[in-house]
Amino acid sequence: MKITLDLVRGTLRQALGRESFIASFITRVEETSSCPTACITQDGQLHVNREFVDAYVSSEQDLVCILLHEIMHPLFGHFVYGPG
Repeated sequence: MKITLDLVRGTLRQALGRESFIASFITRVEETSSCPTACITQDGQLHVNREFVDAYVSSEQDLVCILLHEIMHPLFGHFVYGPG
């Protein structure tokens, strides 16, 4: 599964409702090998590891779980003390 910004926003809107503002918290999607799974930056850039996605994301439900987990980091202020 190729994770794109359109796929991410569409999946979240389908799961949470078309008018959900949560989808706008992800500003960009980038594939990376520097993160073993998935991670998000303070400004909403989602980084996903292609090998992780291929191995563990096989359904829309899997994707929603990962997205909601990552979105919660900036929403709950996990970057208050700086990145990392």
